Amino acid sequence: MSLPALVIVVLVAVGGCGADHADDGPATATHPIPTLTAPTPPPPGPPSGRLVANVRQHSRDAAVGQFQVWILNDRARDYTPTSIHYRDPRLRVTVEGDRMRTIPARSERGYSFDLPEPDCTHRSGSGTVVVHRRGDVDTLRVADVNDTIEQYVAQRCLELAVNRIADLRFTDVEVDGSGTGTSATLVMEAHPTGRNGWFVLDAVNGTPVIAPSGSAVWHPRTRVDGTGSPQRIELPAIPARCDSHAFQESGGATAFRLHLRVGGHRGEVILRMSPRVAEQTITWALTSCGLE
Repeated sequence: MSLPALVIVVLVAVGGCGADHADDGPATATHPIPTLTAPTPPPPGPPSGRLVANVRQHSRDAAVGQFQVWILNDRARDYTPTSIHYRDPRLRVTVEGDRMRTIPARSERGYSFDLPEPDCTHRSGSGTVVVHRRGDVDTLRVADVNDTIEQYVAQRCLELAVNRIADLRFTDVEVDGSGTGTSATLVMEAHPTGRNGWFVLDAVNGTPVIAPSGSAVWHPRTRVDGTGSPQRIELPAIPARCDSHAFQESGGATAFRLHLRVGGHRGEVILRMSPRVAEQTITWALTSCGLE
């Protein structure tokens, strides 16, 4: 499966290191989204003379595959960086921040960075930022209290490990009957790549709009071998809610959380329907609810 890049917490990921999805193509997994963090107040008392850096990621950052490094300037004078580079052994390349601007004395500012592909051979480590300013260079260790980078690396490496085994995607929605009150079957297919390895799809979470009957989770418990035959996975579904707000407010209506075991390791990824299958699914759900 190509599960390209988005909102999940990975339990455990495996080694082995997708592509953006197109129509009917593989879906995208989103990145961790910690809650909005209030600005960090400067320490009480006189300025310490220190610069303090930390990682944050809000929903808008995760949606575009980015994170932020916030720098607290606990000095008596303003601090104006000309460039900031983030380095981390868990990522393949060094990335450069944007929106350079002055950090007033005893305040903080955030700088955005793109999330590059991880180096799945390095599963530990921490980040630093190298800040250039008027010919001076400051190297700062970056705190990451929400484990944003660790979770991203684990999740993305899990996706890449699964991608090596099979292309996993939603291919169809088969509606049982017509009109209101109908159920449907979501069809997922796994096409092995021919490489060694296996994974088991243990469970699939419903969404705020689509769910299994009488439960919040499907349990397909399907094993897919990289050198085996294609697998068809059927998920019988009903609308989870039939109020218009559920459809209007749920951006993740056709993004499904998959619980997987890859080798002996467990983890989660988000599998999104292609635009075509998503449109068919939402049309069915609206019709079944009598909203269309």
